[in-house]
Amino acid sequence: MGEMIQNQTATKLLCYEAYYNYIHSMYVSSEQDAAILAVIFMRMLNDSLKIKDWIQFFKSERKNLRIFVPLKHLFNKTVLDWVKIISNEWERSSSQLGSLNQFKLQIKFLSHCWTFSNYGSAFFSAAIPKNNHVHICVNYQGVHFLNKLTRELDFFYPYQDIIWKVHYSPDSIEFFSKKAKQSVLVYTKQNNLINQLISLGTRYSLTITSFLFLEITIDALFIALRHL
Repeated sequence: MGEMIQNQTATKLLCYEAYYNYIHSMYVSSEQDAAILAVIFMRMLNDSLKIKDWIQFFKSERKNLRIFVPLKHLFNKTVLDWVKIISNEWERSSSQLGSLNQFKLQIKFLSHCWTFSNYGSAFFSAAIPKNNHVHICVNYQGVHFLNKLTRELDFFYPYQDIIWKVHYSPDSIEFFSKKAKQSVLVYTKQNNLINQLISLGTRYSLTITSFLFLEITIDALFIALRHL
């Protein structure tokens, strides 16, 4: 029982961390992802409400959709468009999600977030010369460069492809792609921490999460799947 409680607690924390990053457009996601995760989160918040109740809630104020759809997607369509998209997804997934309890819904939400390429990242603000400001996202796959304006991925360096070097005065870190034979210099005051996480990532198969800056193994995340 103790292990089960711990797993549920860890799953809940990971789920709401994933929700926070997702709703703030920190993950590389599509409009289809937005619909799927919106429906799962709706059921997590209140599994007794019917879709007609949610439709009324969404139509009452546009900002209500902001709880479920990231801004990078929200303003690409009208409220009525999103109501239709979410309603269709609700109907499509009803047989799959309708009988799930809170814990299993959290697992569903998490398992979808796991498909995002930069899931499990620690995020750092940075600037690239003559370019937009970016978030450097460091996870077990490598280093992702997320455009702060578009919230889309500018480029990605897998660990096996990069060499990096820390610079000071000003604080920065330089990445060199062995495959593309090109380099990028990134200015950030968090260059030392990024260096430590990349060094860790190249040595171990770890998922690096921004939650309390803890490193959690992928195997540990999948323990909860045994309870589905």
